[in-house]
Amino acid sequence: MRVKGGMGPPRFDKEVPVQYMLLDYVREEGWTALTKVEQVTWLGAYKAYLEAMAEAGVLKHSLGLHPTASATTLRTVEGDLQVLDGPYADSKEQLGGFHLIEAPDLDAAIAWAARCPTVRHGVVEVRPVMNVDLATLIQQIQGSDT
Repeated sequence: MRVKGGMGPPRFDKEVPVQYMLLDYVREEGWTALTKVEQVTWLGAYKAYLEAMAEAGVLKHSLGLHPTASATTLRTVEGDLQVLDGPYADSKEQLGGFHLIEAPDLDAAIAWAARCPTVRHGVVEVRPVMNVDLATLIQQIQGSDT
C-alpha cells in the first residue's frame, strides 16, 4: 500500500470504507434559552436522526460533550507546559458533540449531515477520518524517502 498524491489527506491503494466525522457546533447558551417543550422537541428530532443513521448502518459512534466551562486546555509556551481552564478557542459556536459515520463518499456524508437537527441552529462540519494507523503511516512516510 503506497501513499498517493501530494498535500492533503493521504490516499491509499487499498480500498477501505470511508469514515467521516460529523462535528456539531452550537451556541451553548442556546440550549438554556429554549423552553422545556422546545428542548423535548429538539431531543426527539435528534433521537430520530440517530435512529435513522443506525438503521441505515452508517452510524459507528456518537457522543455529546460537556459544556466548554468543563474543558481544560494544554499548550507549551517557550518550553513550559501550560494547563488552562476553558476551551482552546473563544468563539460564538462551540463543539457540542460528534458522530462517526461510514459513507460511500463525501456527498453521502453531506446528505447525512444535512439531516442533523444541529444545522437548524448551529453548524455541522464534515471531515474525512484518516483510515490508517500511526505505525503504517510512519512506515509509508519512511518508505517514500527511498
